[in-house]
Amino acid sequence: QRYPDFVARLGGDEFAVIGSNIAGAESAVNIARNIGKIFETPFSLSDQNIHSRASIGISLFPADSDQPDDLLKNADMALYEAKNKSRGTYQFFDDAMNRRAQARQTMAVELRDAVLGDQLELNFQPKVSALNDAMVGVEALSRWAHPQRGMISPEAFIPTAETSGTIVLLGAWVLRTAC
Repeated sequence: QRYPDFVARLGGDEFAVIGSNIAGAESAVNIARNIGKIFETPFSLSDQNIHSRASIGISLFPADSDQPDDLLKNADMALYEAKNKSRGTYQFFDDAMNRRAQARQTMAVELRDAVLGDQLELNFQPKVSALNDAMVGVEALSRWAHPQRGMISPEAFIPTAETSGTIVLLGAWVLRTAC
């Protein structure tokens, strides 16, 4: 049975465009470019010109999955890659995106366990005045002593803490430990 193409709002500003007769990557690119062109034209709303752009994630059947839920999840991952690259572009799903997402999820779980399980360290770095070289305070720097991967710098785990919500738990730990 052949299903018609359709557009559905998934929530917020996310929509799914589902095509049943897309002949491969080149056809998907043409569709993405056509959607992008629609959004390039400004429109008027309450006497103001509104400029918008469409970021598009593309997942293809059966190359990326043969399951509808997985195709949507893969397209969503590709969408966020497109948004991170440059607004108003398209991105195809690839397995590397899935590996990065799994790595972020693993780090988020491990970080939560690290905060609760005494794997973090707090180092104090002096703050020195440029005017008279006097110490004017200290900065508390968190470090993660991972049991398998060794010391992990904040540059590697703070973004995960922020996006996973663990930053609140981490901030409370830093405050308690520093005090």
